[in-house]
Amino acid sequence: PIFLSFVCNANWADFMKQIFVLVLSLFFISDLSAQVHSQESFRFTDLVTSTRAAGMGGNLINVKDDDLSLAYANPALLNSKMDNQFAFSFAGHTAGSKYTMFSYAREFKNIGTFAVNFLYAGYGSFDETDNTGAVIGSFKASNTGINLAGSRQITDRFSVGAQLKFLFSNLERFNSFGMGIDLAGTYSIEEEFLTTSLVLKNMGGQLTSYYEGGEKTSLPFEIQLGVSKKMKHAPFRISIVMENLQKWDLSFIDPNLIGKKDPLTGEDIIIEKASFGQQLMLHFVFGGEVIITKFLGIQIGYNYRRRQELKTLNAPGIAGFSFGLNLKFGPVKIGYALANFNQAGSTNYLSFALLFSEMKNKKSLN
Repeated sequence: PIFLSFVCNANWADFMKQIFVLVLSLFFISDLSAQVHSQESFRFTDLVTSTRAAGMGGNLINVKDDDLSLAYANPALLNSKMDNQFAFSFAGHTAGSKYTMFSYAREFKNIGTFAVNFLYAGYGSFDETDNTGAVIGSFKASNTGINLAGSRQITDRFSVGAQLKFLFSNLERFNSFGMGIDLAGTYSIEEEFLTTSLVLKNMGGQLTSYYEGGEKTSLPFEIQLGVSKKMKHAPFRISIVMENLQKWDLSFIDPNLIGKKDPLTGEDIIIEKASFGQQLMLHFVFGGEVIITKFLGIQIGYNYRRRQELKTLNAPGIAGFSFGLNLKFGPVKIGYALANFNQAGSTNYLSFALLFSEMKNKKSLN
């Protein structure tokens, strides 16, 4: 109700006040959620499938243009500019794991814009051993998702979207199946170059466990809120996304250190809790985009939580930072992003999109 109440409110000051009230309300109910991403299945649904999103900190639910790859994270971003567009993305992680996504969108007049997504995540080959540790073979592990998404424009500024997910997992000879749904709303003021989005991700869980009688777990449910603003007279866009609004405290305390003594001094190990400011910052993802021309854009991002969790004490490097580049050649779009997770190596993202509608328009002009 809070979100719907400000949808038709054109006053920017009141709009931001109600956004603030919404955020406080989400934090207030956060105690209803016991844990974040613990004892949950199909975590591959959280993978970043857009090079622009990867380059801007790993989350970009709040930019509404013709980029189909962004609609996987927020189905309310689907719009007529994505009609008859095909998108492909690929990312290679460490230890041979990689994932690929294919998307295609079509608009249906007076109904909405719909898309189908196919996501495959492969984790490479693993040694199979017996109870003595001797290698007796090998096996593979993978996850697959087939998603159906749709969006409808309610007013000139407000759109809603939903995404139904069919999820499959294979670990050696063990298989699991699950289903989930994403719900989203986007409020975009085009004349102000301003977009705000609210996303409820991964409502659902396993329908079949990996083995008979096994416990069925839920998907990694998450609430996200994002705002982006493009400068009117400058080629810059700023993005701020708040993640995991269903839970306030995202800090991690090693349970193995609780009640333990320092082996050198014999004194109790003091565990410092995160301050209010640190806990607040753990929710934020910051991104910036320089739109040099309509054919070239550069992205940079900073993910505070990722940096705090993945940096090393002696050599933090650029963990938590990311960079991206996107190019457009006629109806073809190409993107690249680099995200640094730790000193072991960075993740490279590649994307390709083909706008068939532009090809058709060009042929008709000729």
